[in-house]
Amino acid sequence: GVCNGTFADTNNKVCLPVCPDNYFADPATRLCSMGCTDNSSISLHKNVDNKTCVSDCAEELFLNTLNNKCESSCNDPFYEDPTTQICIDVCPSVPPLYGQNDTNKCV
Repeated sequence: GVCNGTFADTNNKVCLPVCPDNYFADPATRLCSMGCTDNSSISLHKNVDNKTCVSDCAEELFLNTLNNKCESSCNDPFYEDPTTQICIDVCPSVPPLYGQNDTNKCV
């Protein structure tokens, strides 16, 4: 299964809101991993300040993981995650954000 709003720690078999030291929360895979997704479809980089994988999109743009393009907004069923600048299907639990359906934003 997938951890909703949290990230899977595959070493300890638990869902965590924040990944352990030396691991990064990857919203593309919903896993705590030592690296970030970087393939022909999606390219993310490590943010060491908050231990997350983030997009390279410019400010105010969000990575659409379906087409690997930076876009000004996210479409259903995705929400704009301001912490990673990625369109995600479930808003993060740390910080606690909630999906606003009329704007497709995590607030």
